[in-house]
Amino acid sequence: MLTSAYDPDHNACGQGDLEDYPYIYFASVDTDCLWRTVCVSECPDGTETELACSTNSVVTSCDLSISTDCEEQTLIYESTAYFDTVCIPTSADYIEELSEALSFSDYENYVSDLENTWMIICGSGFIALVFAFLFLMLIRVSAWCVVWSFALLIVAGFFFLGGYYLNDYLVSIGVSWD
Repeated sequence: MLTSAYDPDHNACGQGDLEDYPYIYFASVDTDCLWRTVCVSECPDGTETELACSTNSVVTSCDLSISTDCEEQTLIYESTAYFDTVCIPTSADYIEELSEALSFSDYENYVSDLENTWMIICGSGFIALVFAFLFLMLIRVSAWCVVWSFALLIVAGFFFLGGYYLNDYLVSIGVSWD
């Protein structure tokens, strides 16, 4: 998945200035304060007293802060990386609290993917057009030679892939070529 997580200041975790902080972490697991997120360098194991995080306008300190007001607290709980993007708590109670924030619509994922990869998509399209143009020019100059060369390459490719997958299969079932 190409989707990036964003902190409350609309900075993509793991990109640009936050390259060293690839995961989004929920500083509060209260359903009223799920917007309190911060980018962290690794998902905490719950023994820390301070997060390895990049502060933002909402989470101004990476230190453990337990408060009755969810807007003031920064909890440090045991978590694990999910899709290399989000730190998910290992506690079932915390997961239930966060389930609302972790449901992304397909549309949000598609838009985020396009925002992050538009240059790659455009570059790939341009390269494909250049190769198509060169191929057409080559066919125009020597059609007979090009057609037979590609036919032979395709047949050779099938033989190569067949041998590769046959070897892979034989290795997986424990048969050797000896």
